[in-house]
Amino acid sequence: MPALHNLLVKILPPTYEVLAQMEPYTEDKITIIEGPPPVFELMRTEWTQSLAEGPVLSEVAMTRLRTFNGPSLVERCHRAWRNRRSIHLEYRSEEGLLQKAPIVAARTVNTEEGDVLMLWIRINMEESEVTFERETWNEDAFDEAFDADYDEDDLMEDGYDLAEDDEFFDLDDNDLFFSSDDDEESSEDDDDLNLLV
Repeated sequence: MPALHNLLVKILPPTYEVLAQMEPYTEDKITIIEGPPPVFELMRTEWTQSLAEGPVLSEVAMTRLRTFNGPSLVERCHRAWRNRRSIHLEYRSEEGLLQKAPIVAARTVNTEEGDVLMLWIRINMEESEVTFERETWNEDAFDEAFDADYDEDDLMEDGYDLAEDDEFFDLDDNDLFFSSDDDEESSEDDDDLNLLV
């Protein structure tokens, strides 16, 4: 082994030697060790679709996981990407089978209950059996909300008079998408805790 080390020192610059000693390769992953299977929300935005490009049909989905060490998990992702390695989310499916999906983006948010780790993962649509919570755009919900008969004399439930608001009629396509605020409120009510390592 010392002979190999001396050979590497002669061939490689010193910076590579230090990196090789400091970071031995281990499989980069974030594992859910406790709690229910993650809920994935299909993301169809410009930047997430650019992350899904590749030789196989894939989509980018986001999941929110509660953890005690969010910043260190995001740093683990950054370290893997900095070293040009992929990192995976490892979880159990509803059937109890071990599943892996490559993580393409990560972010942590501090809340009163602890850190929330937001992971964007690439899902191979040809091989995956993942079910999604819902898509970003829900045309049926939009139609149901605005197909009801409207009486101009009635006020809305919160006392707001829609007839006096001209801005409502000037909505553009961006206003017709769901907000992620609803998902954050529902995750706060959830008593299940995903434990990550």
